[in-house]
Amino acid sequence: MAAPRYFSGKIELGDLMQINSAFGNVQENFSWFISAYSTLASWRATCDRLLSFRQAMTDHEAQQPAIERVHANDTLDLRDLELSLAGGRQLLSDANLHIGPGERVMLSGRSGSGKSSLLKAFGGLWPHGSGQICVPTGTALFLPQRPYLPIGTLREAMSYPQPAQRYPAERFAEVLNQCRLEHLIPRLDESNHWQRFLFLSPGEQQRVAFARALLVAPSWLYMDEATSAMDEDDEAAMHRAIIDGLPGLTLVSIGHRSSLKRFHGRHVRIEGAKLLEQPTPAAV
Repeated sequence: MAAPRYFSGKIELGDLMQINSAFGNVQENFSWFISAYSTLASWRATCDRLLSFRQAMTDHEAQQPAIERVHANDTLDLRDLELSLAGGRQLLSDANLHIGPGERVMLSGRSGSGKSSLLKAFGGLWPHGSGQICVPTGTALFLPQRPYLPIGTLREAMSYPQPAQRYPAERFAEVLNQCRLEHLIPRLDESNHWQRFLFLSPGEQQRVAFARALLVAPSWLYMDEATSAMDEDDEAAMHRAIIDGLPGLTLVSIGHRSSLKRFHGRHVRIEGAKLLEQPTPAAV
């Protein structure tokens, strides 16, 4: 643009250089938006997530819990419990259930019947409903279908949320051996992202969760399809491990396979928004 004026003698060479330098600065500054677009998009997405999280926390704090949770004794009791989805669809109606210490209870039902929601209600994580849950005072541990394994050493992942130093060092190898994970014993102090399938298969991750249960030794264990990625042989071995390794354990588990019934003394099915006791074969 400045060249014609330069060649016609209207501006000097120094003026041409200044114009060129100014044009370069303007172009460089405008190109920043192009080069930084991905960073800006990531920043916007992060802000949106944080604002949504903040709003969700505000809404949660403003919501009055309709389900009353009472820490009473060493039993789990449901009294006139009603559960529903956030949209209003009813999952459970007038549910009453008593589970005593040392019992092993299996929950079953069709997909979407409210099994996982009921387990979340036990832990105080499901706000939609009414009634009363009398929660046992003993220690409890939840094993979901996909266990959480934090980044760090395998010891730290197994002991989560407690520090690994809380448990005897030799105990980690013992519980891995009980859960058919003896090949992981040399890797106990290896730091990795253990939740990635690159390091552990889904079935191995679930067995690490069982090793965590044996390590923590809770009084109550709640399992939400915690063996879904295992074959029936490993599934049976994990149930025998916790039954033999944790005497007096109270077990409440969700499952679909009929092979699980033999590890439970009671079978409760959710059907038509009701809790129905089912006949159960003799437990092992």
